[in-house]
Amino acid sequence: MHMTDETPYYADVVLPLALPAPYYTYRVPPAMQKDISKGKRVLVQFGPRKIYTAIVIALHHHPPLSGKTKEILEIVDDTPMVNDLQLAFWQWMSTYYLCNPGEVMNAALPAPFKLESETRISFHPAFISSGDLSEKEQALLNLIKQKKKIPAGKLLKEWKNKNLMSLLQSLLLRGAISVEEELEKKTGGEKDIFLTLDPSFHDKEALCTLKEKLRRAPKQLEMLECFLSCSHAENGTETLQVRRSRLLKECKGSYAVCDTLIRKGILRIKEKTADIPPPETFPDHSINPLTPAQQKAFDNIIRAFSRKNVVLLHGVTSSGKTEIYFHLIEKTLQEGKQVLFMMPEIALTTQMAQRVKKIFGNRVAIYHSKHPERQRADIWQGLLRNEIQIVLGVRSSLFLPFSSLGLVIVDEEHEPSYKQFEPAPRYHARDAVIMLATLHKASVLLGSATPSLESYFNSMTGKYERVVLAERYGNIQLPLIQVTDILKAVKKKQFHIHFTEALLASIRQTLDRGKQVILFQNRRGFSLFFQCTECGWIPRCRHCNISLTYHKSIHRMVCHYCGHSSIPPVECPECKKNSLRMMGFGTEKAAESIQHFFPQARIARLDLDSARSHKHYEDILTDFEAGNIDILIGTQMITKGLDFPNVALVGILNADNLLNFPDFRSFERGYQLMAQVAGRAGRKNEQGLVVIQTSHPEHPVIRQVVHYDYEGMCSEQLKERKIFGYPPFTRLIRIIIQHHKENVCEEASAMLASRFKAIKEIEVAGPMMPAVARIKGRHVRHVVIKIPRHQTLSMVKEKVREIMQSVHRDRSFGGLSVYADVDPY
Repeated sequence: MHMTDETPYYADVVLPLALPAPYYTYRVPPAMQKDISKGKRVLVQFGPRKIYTAIVIALHHHPPLSGKTKEILEIVDDTPMVNDLQLAFWQWMSTYYLCNPGEVMNAALPAPFKLESETRISFHPAFISSGDLSEKEQALLNLIKQKKKIPAGKLLKEWKNKNLMSLLQSLLLRGAISVEEELEKKTGGEKDIFLTLDPSFHDKEALCTLKEKLRRAPKQLEMLECFLSCSHAENGTETLQVRRSRLLKECKGSYAVCDTLIRKGILRIKEKTADIPPPETFPDHSINPLTPAQQKAFDNIIRAFSRKNVVLLHGVTSSGKTEIYFHLIEKTLQEGKQVLFMMPEIALTTQMAQRVKKIFGNRVAIYHSKHPERQRADIWQGLLRNEIQIVLGVRSSLFLPFSSLGLVIVDEEHEPSYKQFEPAPRYHARDAVIMLATLHKASVLLGSATPSLESYFNSMTGKYERVVLAERYGNIQLPLIQVTDILKAVKKKQFHIHFTEALLASIRQTLDRGKQVILFQNRRGFSLFFQCTECGWIPRCRHCNISLTYHKSIHRMVCHYCGHSSIPPVECPECKKNSLRMMGFGTEKAAESIQHFFPQARIARLDLDSARSHKHYEDILTDFEAGNIDILIGTQMITKGLDFPNVALVGILNADNLLNFPDFRSFERGYQLMAQVAGRAGRKNEQGLVVIQTSHPEHPVIRQVVHYDYEGMCSEQLKERKIFGYPPFTRLIRIIIQHHKENVCEEASAMLASRFKAIKEIEVAGPMMPAVARIKGRHVRHVVIKIPRHQTLSMVKEKVREIMQSVHRDRSFGGLSVYADVDPY
């Protein structure tokens, strides 16, 4: 075969798998050499049978040392799907967070870009062709229609033409096919099927005749009656649509019965994209002018960017940080650059998206995991075509293919939600996005009213610049904070269920004035756990070493780690006595209790149980903002930057829970949560009130919250961390060891700890048993590595990686899982 010097012969590719090697080399067939390039997806066979979509990261003439190589089967893309800056970022993330590049790729790419041979493909029954399919797309769709569910690997053998994966991707994005396994779970909800009554049955007489005919098919008649009830179609010629999922739920019918009614032409399918609203048209509004204090902060930020690429904006709650963000975005767009606006939670995008779109129109794209995969794929491709200028997203948005990134805003930068714990890569988005911005030569603005100690420390030591905005918008005073002593209230018989008389009186006064109340309890559920008052028995999860939380609405005890649930026992299974009592309380019980005191009040909960979906969360916030809810009770979901002008009172029901958590950051996190939720009160026109219930009113952190003494909290915490060798004075790596047998887990963790201790540059603690020592049936042990700041991080990490890999290769530890969590906080 004739080869020229310019023609690449081998391709190094990354597969979306946790593999021992960072990349694998494949031979490029001569026919593909003109079309292949770095960043494109290719189809490769890995192992004896499996086929995966991989990314080309390098092209060269050097055959691998192993000798024989497999050929690339197909080039999926016409143009690169991943750019050079992304590949460099993936490599950095893999190295820094001690994971495999394939794990980074798997986290980065939307599911439709990762089809594989085991993915089962079938025709989507709701698809209605508009005649815009190409000849090959139609031929492939016809082939898929003939099969019920066909694996992609088998389809590859039956499809005689080229470009199978690119055609499958096109059909998937058009909604013509469905896929099973992981992709089906991820794309579930992307399409919503609605049913309508065929127009021939709109006439009342025709409908009566139809019902008479269906009397011999009672299940079909029952489903039709249920449809009519849901759609009110019997009232005339109304053709209100019914979501198929709702119809099946309402009449407890089967898909087969529903499909029969469709096949008979009684019901018609009308597909809607339920989770993707139609494009909204927001005419560009001019940005509000900045106040003198905001203008000064804006000017200081611009000057600071000339000295450092990272600036910390430390602005008190309701100081108008968002208005400064908007002015910075406008300036960046005028320079022809892209903007990434990161937020810690999906839920926060609800309010912020409306505000950003009102100013910047449809130049804004919203990106997070609750959006359908097809929509996420569209945003990815829109960025590749340089059609999107602003992305508003959560931590996963840092993986997008930006080409001219100029500014990254990390709002509420202190939030723990920026940390990814499961699965790998276990990255911290705030830290990772700084490296991303460095690769793009972009600027980063970190914004918070209560910055993380790491960011504060970096600004004090000159690594970052710091700009302070100490004045609330409109010169509104910060809320007045009152502390009520729970123990004293109990002794004086002034504590009722979970509320002191002082808090109840404040709630009553607030409601009488037509204002709203937020109550904060950082535990969801009804009761935290059951306990036998005779023998002390507590029901625990059979798969995890954790007590079960009781949820009254479903009358079940639920494990918040694995989801296992069970009905509460009538009597204690240990001592057989009827002595089980509910201990502690969560948001569900708090809501029921407050309704007892204020029966006329409209009360809602905001936690993971009440807001399982993005839409539910949005509905609750919309109702609260519209004044349809008087009292909102929630977990830390309500502390995150939400803006409700009519909230005059915030109650923190149990501050002690926030401060007694066994973690070196508990005091810092407790301060941040209390200060942030306090900032929801009195944001417009008048000073708000915050009532903190605690058994330790003289606790130093409580006093610091009362006096808004953030600097004092930081000073105290930094002194303690320096003494005990915690970040930011050291770097931490937590090694997690898991196995279904406890003795194997203990033996492997002990061996790992001994090997780590041989590294002179580090300090090793453990192995130790974590607070939850068994999760989903697997025993867990931790080894914690402390690395002093003066040590070379990359050298230590390389040694740690080698030791971890040696344990993976040890066959005596079959089934063992060992992974690293770098910066585990």
